[in-house]
Amino acid sequence: MKRRFSMLICACTASLLVACGGGSNSGDSADDGDSTAPPADVTDRYEGSWLTACQQDYDAGENPAFPDGKSQLSGVVLRKLSPTTMSFNLTINEYETPDCTGTRTAAFFSRGDVVFNGQKSATRRTTDRAEFRTTTGTAANVRDILWTDGNVLYRGLSGTEGADGFLSELYLNRPWNRI
Repeated sequence: MKRRFSMLICACTASLLVACGGGSNSGDSADDGDSTAPPADVTDRYEGSWLTACQQDYDAGENPAFPDGKSQLSGVVLRKLSPTTMSFNLTINEYETPDCTGTRTAAFFSRGDVVFNGQKSATRRTTDRAEFRTTTGTAANVRDILWTDGNVLYRGLSGTEGADGFLSELYLNRPWNRI
């Protein structure tokens, strides 16, 4: 789960904006109120550059190869192609420190398109269903949900897939900030 974003980049870990999983908001999801048509302005609210805060990939002592811990910083650029389609360019930088400082030790890149496919109620919010289709790296289609509160973007929580194949809960502990 901690590698959802890396899987999204590697699997596209393309989940665009996938990040480490973990935790859950059990009891917060609702599947009623889904629609098949995205709103006309769906891509307008997501267009731009987004960055996560530094996240620990390994805690101190968790992995002998990184005794002090390891961290990850992720960014994505979303560009509108049509009212329901965007391009994405995802970058994940890894550091052998617990606070994203020092020399970057690895970088993962993924590109592709995001196709919006209606809305879904999740974690008491109306989210947008988004399918990330990678064009570079490992070919993958990843179904996710997105929701923005102005300058903060949230993705779905790994492991909460609903019957429609899209995630059913938002990962509120890993926001992306507009830069």
